[in-house]
Amino acid sequence: MVSRRGIQFGESAPLNWQRGMFRLWLLVSAAWIMGWAIYLILSVIAQALTSLEDFLAIPIVFSGLLSRSCCAVWLRVGRSWIQV
Repeated sequence: MVSRRGIQFGESAPLNWQRGMFRLWLLVSAAWIMGWAIYLILSVIAQALTSLEDFLAIPIVFSGLLSRSCCAVWLRVGRSWIQV
C-alpha cells in the first residue's frame, strides 16, 4: 500500500492492453478519416474533381474504411463470428 498525505491506496489495477489498443486504433482511424476528408474538401475547392476517375476514388476510399472497420470488429470481438 502506498500512503500519500494520509490517503491509503491499494494495488493499482492491471493495464487492459486490449482496450488500450482499441482506443489507439480509434485515434489512428479518426486521423485517417480526417486526413482524407480534408484532402477531398481541398480537392473540391481547387476544382480537382473534374473527371469520372476522380469521382470513383471516393467510394474506393470509403470501402477501405468499411474493410478497416470490419477488421477492427473481427479483432475486437474475436474470430468466433467468422467461420474460417
